[in-house]
Amino acid sequence: KKFILIFLWSYLVECSDFSLFTSTAQTIPVGVTPQAVAVSPDGNFLYVANSGGNTVSVIKVSSNTVIKTITGFAQPTSITINHVKMVAYVTNALYGGPNTISIIDINQAHRANYNTIVGTITGFNAPSAMAITSDGLFGYVCNLGNPANLLQAGLTIQRVNLTEKMVVSAPVLVGLYPNALVIS
Repeated sequence: KKFILIFLWSYLVECSDFSLFTSTAQTIPVGVTPQAVAVSPDGNFLYVANSGGNTVSVIKVSSNTVIKTITGFAQPTSITINHVKMVAYVTNALYGGPNTISIIDINQAHRANYNTIVGTITGFNAPSAMAITSDGLFGYVCNLGNPANLLQAGLTIQRVNLTEKMVVSAPVLVGLYPNALVIS
């Protein structure tokens, strides 16, 4: 078991046990402003969203090394793994940006597309977080909106059909700047 800490200025810390005071802590350089981390279904890889550098770092857990840096994001703020479809969803929360979710293929059997962006879902307002149903068919996405203007704030959650890769519900008002979501 590994304990993962994210520090918001250019590195990730990994510990080999659950004590923060152990000498086994290791710093792994990633992109600028790491914001979120997700673990591959097999536990062999970490995916780190680097919001300041518009990249996702892929870390091989066994060696604690970055094996790939994926580009093409717009302030990635969260990564959610779909264990059923073997993809990772990365929210692009740049205000005034594309307002999309990028889809990364994390299935090692897909050699040509492995760890590359293979699709995009549109129709959001600065998406900041996502949760996926256990069957892998639907996602729910928080929208931050524009923090400089409360009238343009996201304040919403939207339902997404992950097979069709499209928003399937009108935005539901939830509160000011939703940035975390869990499905029980």
